[in-house]
Parts: sequence; structure tokens; C-alpha cells
Amino acid sequence: MPRPHHYTRLHNTMLPGDSCETLALGSDVMYGVKCGDKWVTICKEDIFRLSTGQAYRKYTRLFFATRKSAQAQCNKLNRIYNTNQYEVAEI
Repeated sequence: MPRPHHYTRLHNTMLPGDSCETLALGSDVMYGVKCGDKWVTICKEDIFRLSTGQAYRKYTRLFFATRKSAQAQCNKLNRIYNTNQYEVAEI
């Protein structure tokens, strides 16, 4: 879960038709999850084609403002895939 005090507000605007403000947030340091020399992105795909229409894929990039959040995701991936290849790296 994002922690607002870890970020600095760079820009904000209300887009036409939106009920929420759109923010661009910045952080002095970020942490990501790597496997070897590759940055990790998670993809969930509807392999059984349960939805009609276009193939469904949802991508999640693993970049975080705190080491603790990145480490939690790293631990989860290592547990799911039964490995110790996923690690936290400072960006």
C-alpha cells in the first residue's frame, strides 16, 4: 500500500470527466525487484480465455518507495516460485 509521506507531489490536475485528482508523485529513492540482471514485472493472463473478446493481461511493475514494501513482494515471489533468485535492488 502506498504511503503518501514517502512521495513528493510534482504535479496535479483534474482531468475532464474524472471525479478524482490525477497526481504525479516523485521519490528520492526507489526500490525494485530483480531476478539476476532483469527487473521484474508480474503479468496475470486469462489463459483459459474465460472472458470473451481480447486476451486479458494485467501487468504490475514492481517498483516501490520503501525497501520494506519491495522486500515483501520479493519474499512473496520467492515463496510462490520456490526459489531465492528474486532480490531487492535500489534504483
